[in-house]
Amino acid sequence: MFAMSILTVGVMAAFSSQVGSMELMRSSRETQTASADLRAAMEDLLTRTPEFLVEHPQSPYLPDQSIAAFEDLHLTGQTIVTRYPNYTVGGVVPPILQIALECTWVDFEGRERDLQLVTALSQ
Repeated sequence: MFAMSILTVGVMAAFSSQVGSMELMRSSRETQTASADLRAAMEDLLTRTPEFLVEHPQSPYLPDQSIAAFEDLHLTGQTIVTRYPNYTVGGVVPPILQIALECTWVDFEGRERDLQLVTALSQ
């Protein structure tokens, strides 16, 4: 009976660590997916002129707007928002435009997560 108790505790500990490992892998997979989506958005964004990004009404990357193509794309509640820290709407586009993309989503446990990618674009 004593041996069975010890064996049960050992099996439960192994099972618990396995479940923890699977949750960690899922969280890592979600973070990698968000990172890949951020990189894809940034690559497309960097092919445009700074003026188009911030001023053109057809730009999918207008300041403080969610990028429609990435809404709920791969992750639950996913949005990617474009920000230009050194640009004021209606102002002059700076020669070096700072760009910050922020991806937010709800993870598999219902927690809100976010990830950022920052760069600069010169004219």
